[in-house]
Amino acid sequence: MIAFLVRRVTWLVATLLVVYTVTFFLMRAVPGGPFSSERQPPPEIREAIARRYKLDLPLSQQYVTELTRLLRGDLGMSFRLADYSVGEVIAEGWQASASLARWRWCSRFWWGEPRVWSRRHVQAGSSMVPCGPSPWWVSRCRALP
Repeated sequence: MIAFLVRRVTWLVATLLVVYTVTFFLMRAVPGGPFSSERQPPPEIREAIARRYKLDLPLSQQYVTELTRLLRGDLGMSFRLADYSVGEVIAEGWQASASLARWRWCSRFWWGEPRVWSRRHVQAGSSMVPCGPSPWWVSRCRALP
C-alpha cells in the first residue's frame, strides 16, 4: 500500500511539473506581451514593470524563479485588487466557497438522487410516485449552517 501511494505521489509531482513547464513556455511563445497595446507606456514604466515581474531576466532564470516562488506558495499580487496578494484574496473567499459547496452537495442528494419509488404504488398499478429523499440526507442537510 505504501509503495502504491509513493508511486501515485511521484506521478502527481511529475505531471504537475510537466504541466507547469509546458504552460510556462507556451505563454512565453505566444505573440504579444504586457506592453503590446495601442497606448505605449513611457520607457521608465516599462522597465519598472519588467523588473517587477522579472521579465528582464533570461528565460531559464525566469523559469526557475517562478517555479521556486510557486513552490513557496507565493502566487503574486492581484491584478484587480492592487493592495492584496492572490493568497489574501483566496483566504478571504474560501469560507463562502466551502459553504456553497456544502449546500450544493446536499442539494444534489436532495433533488438529484434517484428517487425511491413506493412498492405499493407499483403493485397497485397506479402511476409511480416518488417518496422523496431519505431521512438521513434530510438530517445531514439540516445540520449544516
